[in-house]
Amino acid sequence: MSPQRRTGALVALLLAAAVGGTAALRARHRAPREGPAHVAPAPVRGVLPRDALAWVPAQTRLLVVADLDALRRAPATAPWFSMREGSCEAALARRVRTVALVVPSLRASDFAFVAAGDLSPQDLDRCAPGSEPVEREGHTLRVLQRRDGGAPRGSVVWTPAGVVLVGSAPLVESMLTRGFDAMHGDAAPLSIDPLRRHVHEGAALWALTGPAEEALPDDPLRAVLGAAASVRAGDGLSLDATLRCDDSAHAQPVADAVSRLRTQALATLTAAPLRRVLDGARIETDGPSVRVEATIDGNGVEALTTALRELAAAAAGR
Repeated sequence: MSPQRRTGALVALLLAAAVGGTAALRARHRAPREGPAHVAPAPVRGVLPRDALAWVPAQTRLLVVADLDALRRAPATAPWFSMREGSCEAALARRVRTVALVVPSLRASDFAFVAAGDLSPQDLDRCAPGSEPVEREGHTLRVLQRRDGGAPRGSVVWTPAGVVLVGSAPLVESMLTRGFDAMHGDAAPLSIDPLRRHVHEGAALWALTGPAEEALPDDPLRAVLGAAASVRAGDGLSLDATLRCDDSAHAQPVADAVSRLRTQALATLTAAPLRRVLDGARIETDGPSVRVEATIDGNGVEALTTALRELAAAAAGR
């Protein structure tokens, strides 16, 4: 397995619970009360930011964030971090504190990961050997590029802030630009950041997404301006999400569309744990918002984790 796929498989597993249980609902979900899900530290001029979100490009359309410290503490998710010592995955699980999945366009397959914590160049070499030093604005980065016909195709970059970027070469370059702009205090605001107020304050996993890009003119989901999803972890998992509509009159048609998507997913989905999450999800309207809630007990989390591991392994092996 390539370094990008190996790293991506781990990150995908950690993030999958944020969207896996409600994937058929197009990840446009809710939180029961509003609050700051993540308060980024104020940037210090001249210092590369250690916060993962400071490296996310402003025009990101889908963002999924995992607070690994919170997941490590929770009984339901602590087993996710049981890995062979000395392996790439163990190094990441031990030293990474936050992971973010970044998708610039909901229509494209392009994506990247940001891993923030106390990662060292040695951790990078263990997971992705062969990196080379690259100077940028007085900082030494470690860069590994996968090439296709001489042109950069994928990049893995370690920064002196302990942040590692993994993804397509153009997207990683956009992330580097964003991080260095943040260092100078010139970073543009994240376009979907206003949706963060819908993320549950205690979320260990959360996601933001912009409006549907491929909705047909008569598709009720055209009324969705954006969405936020949250997963709280304890002895079980609590999933909540909000789809923000352009008008209260459009909320019920959107809720009906979400319900139909769930029915379609249940007709084809074979993984029993995922089926139980979808089948038990509650869908309701609240003014201009559609709210979705689901809970999973400890036994359900164990079964769901197994199913998600299988999905991640299958995806990484493609």
